[in-house]
Formats: sequence, structure tokens, C-alpha cells
Amino acid sequence: MTFRAIHKPTGKLVEARKLESDPIWKSKINDEWIYDIGIIPLDIKRQLDKKGITELKVSFIKSHSRKEERVRAHFRKENIEGINLDNLENESEEHKLCKEGIYYELIDDKLLIDFGEKVASKISKLCSDYECHIEERLSNERGSKIGDVVVTFDKEHPLLGKGIVFEIQFSGQALSKTIVRTNDRVLGGYSVSWLWVGNFDDSNKLLDNKIKVITFRTAIKKYDELFEEGILSNYEFIRNDIEQKIEELESKIDKLQISLSYFLSKDKNNSDVTSGDLLADSVNSVSGTDTEFKSGELVSSDSFSPETIKEKSK
Repeated sequence: MTFRAIHKPTGKLVEARKLESDPIWKSKINDEWIYDIGIIPLDIKRQLDKKGITELKVSFIKSHSRKEERVRAHFRKENIEGINLDNLENESEEHKLCKEGIYYELIDDKLLIDFGEKVASKISKLCSDYECHIEERLSNERGSKIGDVVVTFDKEHPLLGKGIVFEIQFSGQALSKTIVRTNDRVLGGYSVSWLWVGNFDDSNKLLDNKIKVITFRTAIKKYDELFEEGILSNYEFIRNDIEQKIEELESKIDKLQISLSYFLSKDKNNSDVTSGDLLADSVNSVSGTDTEFKSGELVSSDSFSPETIKEKSK
């Protein structure tokens, strides 16, 4: 079951409910419809590729009642031999039912959005029109995040931004990861609502139709503050590291100066050893050749030229 499909003749992605409510789409129920293959799990896509299948056909199923339960309009996938498409969305049945429940509540305009105002509001009161989708990409950019249920307003809201992403999280998730995933959606321009296992009853329905939402405006302000703090923190770290290295270098220079002073004082007390002899010995030790310099020859920078060293080596 999927709640939207691609109308093959036009290539448009259409919600199933529009085939019951929109006169234009009602006339196209019997056209060819295909599954949005872009959200198929990789392992199933590989199986389809092996069979040379590039699209999955779906058929429209109108709303009906079944065992005292209301079944919403949806598209049903056709079976393919040898490939299990029962769990095409690659998720638990509980998670799937909760997403569908949130989706139904939104399109029926029953949810109350609590975003810090005095009174929680229905979606219809926050905008003149909106779209609601399950498993929706937040943008057309490559690598864009996918929200469990996404409401997109026709016009940006001053506090809520482009819309609201509802994320259902049953498995454990560290606070740090929740923050990162929230920021991902906020940077896409959306507000975020996290729904946990405690928000649902045993039949996977919401316990309370009033849902708390982290507003885009509040979250982006906090993100900017944390980003600035991070820049300043990194700057302080780099500056302290440089200062420490400078101090270490100055310490080494001080030690070198002490050593040089010691040798110079020793040179004055020993007439057989001159500073020129010391320098000549140093040059001889690092030249790596049998070249022998005498102190009297160390009179100019030419003494250290490659030609001089080569000549001395002969």
C-alpha cells in the first residue's frame, strides 16, 4: 500500500485522495500508474534490475470499510514473482501504521500544533493551503533528507518556516543524534516534531492530538548561536595551540643562547680554541665529506658555496 503514485502519461506524483476529491484526477483513475521507484530500498532495486524491471505498476483502490475499519484511498502494488514487495518501505508494521495515522489526522485537519503560542492551532489556521506527504524529500537536492510525514505550506510561516516534519522514532536514539537530525531538517527550512513510542497507544494511534513542535525560527536561531560558539571555541583552541608552540620555541632559543654563551666563554679562556675553529668543526661535521676547513678560511659566505665545498673535496 502506498498513498501516492506517478501518473505515467504526465509523470506527475499524485496523492491517492485526489483521485476521489479532485474532478480532474477522478477522470484518470483508469490511466496507467507506477510506483515512485526513487524510494525503493537498494536490495529490492537490485533484484528488480536483475529482472530488467524499471518500474512497478500500481492500481488505485478507493476508500472503503473493512471489518468496521475505514480503509483510505491508496495504490496497491502488483506482485512480481520471486520478489517480496510486502514490505517495500523497509520498516516495521508499527512504524508504518503510526505514519499513516499522523497522515490521516493531518489531511482531516484534526491535529493541534503546539509551537509556543497561547493556544494550539490546526494546520488550516496556520496557512491558506498545504500539502501533506508520507516519506517526502525535503528538497530536490541530491542527498536531501526524507521526513516520515511532511506538511509543506503554500507560503512560509513567520515562525514555522516552510512547514513541519513529523518524525516517528521507536528505537533508541541518543540526544546528540536527535539534535543532528533536527538540524538537518531545520536547515531545509522546516519545523520539526518528534513522536516517540509514548505518544501512541497499543493500536498505534496518538494518545493526544495536540503535538509539540520545535519551530524553525527558534531552532535556526539556536543553531546559529551554537555555530558561532563553535567557531569561537575553535579559534580559542587554535590560538592557544599557537601560543603554546611559540612558548616552546622561545624556550628552545633560550637554551641555545645559554649553550652558545658557554662555548664563547670557554673560547676566551682557551687560546688554542677559537670561535672560528668551533665553526669550522661544525661545518666539517655536517658537510658529510672529507672536506677540511680551517678557521682562517671561514672569512666570507663564499666559503660555504657548493663550488668551494666541491673544490675542497678534491
